Amino acid sequence: MDFISDLLSINTKQKIKNFFRQLSYLKKGFLFKMGSLTKNNSYLFEVKRISQGVNTKESFNKLNNIKIAKEKFNMLVLKPGEVFSFWHYVGFPSSKTGYLKSRVINNNTITEDVGGGICQLSGLVYYLALHANLQIIERHNHSIDIYKEEERFTPLGSDATVYFGYKDLVFKNNKSVNLQFKFELTEEELIGTIYSDKNFKPYHVNFTTQTDVNVKRVTTIISKDNCQYITYHSTYCCKK
Repeated sequence: MDFISDLLSINTKQKIKNFFRQLSYLKKGFLFKMGSLTKNNSYLFEVKRISQGVNTKESFNKLNNIKIAKEKFNMLVLKPGEVFSFWHYVGFPSSKTGYLKSRVINNNTITEDVGGGICQLSGLVYYLALHANLQIIERHNHSIDIYKEEERFTPLGSDATVYFGYKDLVFKNNKSVNLQFKFELTEEELIGTIYSDKNFKPYHVNFTTQTDVNVKRVTTIISKDNCQYITYHSTYCCKK
């Protein structure tokens, strides 16, 4: 098996890995949303989040990658019980499908790779899912914190790094309402909106950070009407 593995390209290994990851979720009973996207204007309630900071020195490649990825699930309707997987919709990001090289974090190191920058999109999706208090099945934070406080465009702890075949963003619509996700991209902003076809009050999301030497620990608390519902934890190494 090691001999066969050595013959496979890294991209092929990622695709095989992703196939078995998706299969494992199906075995657990998680059925990914398979239907087509729909432009439904009847979704009246919304939770909106704007991510600043898209326009950077590497913005052209990053904007290109986010634009391609967001159209894979823009206007998606997620019905009660359906499961969203970032990679299920986006697919393998390659140069053949138009993706360009942009910044990524790999093994605590800032580097470049094809499809880099789309973590800003997955992070925005995660942030919206938190406000709807959807069931988070899989989510990974970045390994290091590369920003100063004044540079952040989203709170520390609201990120969701994705790496095809290895790290995904997966959540379930555990509500009794249909939800629709819409994304708009400008040169300076990435705007994400989640709509509901019935009255649906968003949850409050609070992030608290504790710093210990070179490690930051973030606690994410989801609450509504003074009732705490769920807590998530993220750990980051500080940028050296």
